[in-house]
Amino acid sequence: MDRKTKGRLAEIAVLKELIAKGYEPYLPFCDNSKYDMLAIKEKKLIKISIKYTATRGKTKTKETWSVSLKQVSRRANNAVAVTLFNPEDWDMLAVYIGPEDRVVLIPIDETFNATTGIYLPARLTR
Repeated sequence: MDRKTKGRLAEIAVLKELIAKGYEPYLPFCDNSKYDMLAIKEKKLIKISIKYTATRGKTKTKETWSVSLKQVSRRANNAVAVTLFNPEDWDMLAVYIGPEDRVVLIPIDETFNATTGIYLPARLTR
């Protein structure tokens, strides 16, 4: 599955999750929008970054999922641009874990300081 398809799959899963949790989600019309999704809940506008992962990680004590926070995009001249995640630009990080068909919603506040990646605990599926 290519990167664009994975991104669309993650957007659909997050959209479903947000609706189930009482959010009013909005998707951008253009592919080059800064925000992956916007949502309103309790009269508050929430800017959401959506990430897909299927990459296993492992810490010393547990199985994890590795989530890259870097934004990779192609420019008109086909050059690749990599942008680090800036927590100040977002209110929520939504991660779709493909192999588990699971969405994790992470509120971003002043304590969130990751710019390149995070690890999420894996479910025990054995």
